[in-house]
Amino acid sequence: MPRKLIYSYKVDDKVFKSSQNISTEILNEINIDDVIIYYNKTFVNFSMIGGLEERNSKAWDNLVGMIICGFFFLFTFSLYKFGNIDKWIKIYGG
Repeated sequence: MPRKLIYSYKVDDKVFKSSQNISTEILNEINIDDVIIYYNKTFVNFSMIGGLEERNSKAWDNLVGMIICGFFFLFTFSLYKFGNIDKWIKIYGG
């Protein structure tokens, strides 16, 4: 079962809070006091916990989300490109 690890970090006297889902097995293996937090220097509120395996990282969650979004876009584009738009406009357009 994944657990939500809520963490905060301080950059230029500002405190930022974030969270990341981590499996309980990985959470038991890491030392929470020695965790490295990576953040974007331009957008400081974008951060992730370092030292985690690829599938447990926030980057992996974002990659999976982008792939799902890409398939949804491809499906929508295919319906638009190859569907009979005039028929659907007559039925649902009023």
